[in-house]
Amino acid sequence: MILIRVPMLRLIIPSIRLQIQSSTEVAFPENNSPNDLVVEVSATDADSGSNAKLVYSLAGESLSKDTFSIDAESGEIHVKNVLDREQQERYEFLVVATDKGSPSRKGTASIAISVMDRNDNDPKFMLSGYNFSVMENMPPLSPVGMVTVIDADKGDNAVIQLSVEQDNGDFVIQNGTGTILSSISFDRERQSTYTFRLKAVDGGDPPRSAYVGVTINVLDENDNAPVIIFPSNASYKHILPNTSPGQQVMSLPHRRVTFSAANQAQDLQDPSQHSYYDSGLEESETPSSKSSSGPRIGPLALPEDHYERTTPDGSIGEMEHPENAANRNYA
Repeated sequence: MILIRVPMLRLIIPSIRLQIQSSTEVAFPENNSPNDLVVEVSATDADSGSNAKLVYSLAGESLSKDTFSIDAESGEIHVKNVLDREQQERYEFLVVATDKGSPSRKGTASIAISVMDRNDNDPKFMLSGYNFSVMENMPPLSPVGMVTVIDADKGDNAVIQLSVEQDNGDFVIQNGTGTILSSISFDRERQSTYTFRLKAVDGGDPPRSAYVGVTINVLDENDNAPVIIFPSNASYKHILPNTSPGQQVMSLPHRRVTFSAANQAQDLQDPSQHSYYDSGLEESETPSSKSSSGPRIGPLALPEDHYERTTPDGSIGEMEHPENAANRNYA
């Protein structure tokens, strides 16, 4: 009798046991150090001897294999590089356990690595500065402009709170919309430009912040009537007919001028025939403090609306210029 031994066929496939489950997702923080341990994979094989000896490897997209490595004997998966969630948030690949039997058999498990966010980005305004124009006389709490701010982080690290810096109560900003509201009604004639800063703070720990300048230009509205500035009512002083000689009616910074008058009515009718005396001195000056060629006598054109005159008793009074009075009477 011939006995024929038939080799036992290997029907057992290695099974992989992960720390959590055979198909799992691992959370791993960004900004890691190179060669940090990510996860450890273990597999079993019911065979014995070389048939139970296992070798670990990675399979899948090349990016994952370029970023992660696995120890062929221990099954430890390490990260080769520093991960940046803002560049890539998720990696997926297969872990393969191969025995050393002949023929060899394999077992696989899928792994997904989610990169956890760290607060490593400042809030960012979309513009380096904002300039808005608004009409004056707008009612309070009217919108005057809108800003946009973003944060590349995730979760609370990307939740932004906006506020007005150098806050004097003139403006407020709405969180969520970035709308700037005025707390006042603008008056361009009082203030035509407002400048302030906005501050954006994220919810990270520690928080990160950013600033931007804002300029508000108030546009004119036709809300003022014309005002005559010359001649101004303040330039004239009405003197009653019964004003006593020598009575001071006002004081003006002009030269001291005297005249002699025998008939005031004649002066008003023909003031050019009257002789005036100009001392050539200001009120604050004396003959000793200013060189003068002497008094000037003759018809003088006085630019002031009023002038001083010497009355018969020697006192100095002040009256309206005769030419002004004459011209008003003729009018």
